[in-house]
Amino acid sequence: MQKLIFTNSRGQSITLDNSSPYTLSKVEGLGDVDADIQTQKAPFQNGSTFIDSTLEERHILIEVSMSVDYERISDTRSLFSSVFNPILGEGKLTYIFGDAVKEINAVSEHLPKFPSGSDERFGGYQLVLISLRCPDPYWRSPQLIEEPMAAFVELFEFPFDDYFEMGIEGHTRYFTNDSDTEVPLKIAIKGPTSYPTLTNVTTGEFIKVKRTLSANDVLEINTEDGNKYVLLNGEDAFSWIDINSVFFKLAIGENEIRYTADAGQESATLTIEWQERYNAV
Repeated sequence: MQKLIFTNSRGQSITLDNSSPYTLSKVEGLGDVDADIQTQKAPFQNGSTFIDSTLEERHILIEVSMSVDYERISDTRSLFSSVFNPILGEGKLTYIFGDAVKEINAVSEHLPKFPSGSDERFGGYQLVLISLRCPDPYWRSPQLIEEPMAAFVELFEFPFDDYFEMGIEGHTRYFTNDSDTEVPLKIAIKGPTSYPTLTNVTTGEFIKVKRTLSANDVLEINTEDGNKYVLLNGEDAFSWIDINSVFFKLAIGENEIRYTADAGQESATLTIEWQERYNAV
């Protein structure tokens, strides 16, 4: 049985499934998303040359059959209008089917519609129409994948601790991205270390920090489009990043990731987090 749970930015939520009082009658947009195919055409060329393609925003249309006591119809309509309030900005839509769980950020395109025709409203029955827009079209796994890295070769057999020591020689690990697209990373580096560099050998891209971190320093890096940041102990530190750095993502499939630093990694720790992303549920 499929189930949808929408939680707005205030923490209010409504669960929609195949049972009363809020029965999920219909849902569209769980898989289909338009693509923008970018091409170029030379004079006298037959057809065109493919350049790139990007996914458009996702639109999810939900139809709910609301069945409550007639005296509570008005209060329930008010509840839906409060939870699916566009003014509150993005909320989170969670999709559950059996053991599969995916989530996506979504904002209501309008207040829920309550048709007043005889087929849509009578007695304690009310049809509800909800339209959601998802600026990021990808469904995400709800769990963050967190991977520690170690730089000493002799620590290849990792202990089951949260963090690992790092050394001057650097270290390489392989991470697999099972998503339908590349995924952004959240990186945390805790000192002491000097000029740490994280390289995606698979793509040739790297992120280099042009500073020395003390034992009390924690540097956080986010490579997500529209939400990139570099924080040192919670404060902006974008200027610490080498200008040739690229806020790279994990490519689809296997990625060879290498960590190196100039000196002082014997007690440093580094972790990488990401969420897998999917085209459909």
